[in-house]
Amino acid sequence: MRVIREYSVRLGVMGGLMGGLLGACTAQPEVTDNAEDTGSSGSETIARQQVVATTALLCDLTTAIAGEAIDLTCLMSSGQDPHTYRLKPSDRAAIEAADLVFHNGYDLMPGLAELVKSSDSGKEAGSSVVAVAEQAVPDPILFEGHDHDHSHDHDQDQDETVAEAGEVRGESAAEEGHDHSHDEAETHGEGDPQHDEQHDEQHDEAENHEAPQDALVPDPHVWHDARNGKAMVSVIADQLIALDPDRAEEYSANVTALHDRLDTLHAWIGEQIATIPESDRQLVTTHDAFGYFAAAYGVTQNSALSGLSPQEKPSPATLAAIVETIKADDIPVIFAENTSGLTLIEAVANEAGITVAAEPLLVDSPDPAIADAADYPAMLAYNTCVIVTGLGGQCDRQVLGF
Repeated sequence: MRVIREYSVRLGVMGGLMGGLLGACTAQPEVTDNAEDTGSSGSETIARQQVVATTALLCDLTTAIAGEAIDLTCLMSSGQDPHTYRLKPSDRAAIEAADLVFHNGYDLMPGLAELVKSSDSGKEAGSSVVAVAEQAVPDPILFEGHDHDHSHDHDQDQDETVAEAGEVRGESAAEEGHDHSHDEAETHGEGDPQHDEQHDEQHDEAENHEAPQDALVPDPHVWHDARNGKAMVSVIADQLIALDPDRAEEYSANVTALHDRLDTLHAWIGEQIATIPESDRQLVTTHDAFGYFAAAYGVTQNSALSGLSPQEKPSPATLAAIVETIKADDIPVIFAENTSGLTLIEAVANEAGITVAAEPLLVDSPDPAIADAADYPAMLAYNTCVIVTGLGGQCDRQVLGF
């Protein structure tokens, strides 16, 4: 668990003579182990609000808005898979102590459902548990649900192994259903033609996954459309301002700057995708995480080795069908993901006679270790260039400015 702490300044006076020099010393910064701001006089302390972000992506967005004005606890680090993340006792303690908890919702983290539900019901008045994606995108893409078991022994650093029949060995992940509840069901962008067009595009994409209505489940990966990311920023900011109205001006200024970046990014992504030969604008990935990207930017999410969770077990028939689709549609390259192993997708690529893209896509969060993908907007730009160059287009990152 990563905790973002604030540096404070303390004034001190050194007593005694030091070689005839004055004994008064200047203020020196030191890391504090509390959640308080110290006033310039040193006599007044202001407790910072305790906020929890369950995923690394939500941590990044919250930090971009609030900086060090809050005491932010991030349960997950970059590169961890929220589908298989195992909650620790310290996570439970942080959630129960927090004034505000941000989680994605739409069952992105199956193990979080009951904890968040019980924490929300037990919190004091004024405390909130917010399903950010559910509030930001109340009309999500729907996919056909699958019955599968949750793997508690998944190690994201190990590649999947492929059985002779083409199946993934080991247990598969589960999507546990739960009630999505939140106090303020605010929506952002309703009535905006761009907003309406966005959701029309999402539903067009979802129509490719026909199933009985009661068998459909929401796609939680809403952030791969920059417009949805913009709405998530608004949801987070609204909650932070309600919690800490004295900093409303500061938070609002940060939101405006972030919205401007995302508006620029949204237009830029479309321009880069347009450089791909039209017949090659098809994605084959490890799991169904890029439906919102495909719907927003004119790409077809052709196939995925597994469903909404990368831990679902594809059958031999599914893998064979994907190989045949790749061959029939003359797909030039398929894409690995940073939270999944390479063994299975490389086996599919070899069978289809094509290659895996040189760089994996970042699925769930930015990666500070990659200079070009260190925050959320940069992550979307990074993924766009991986996709565009892999499918034969030309990606011009310099014109974007970040």
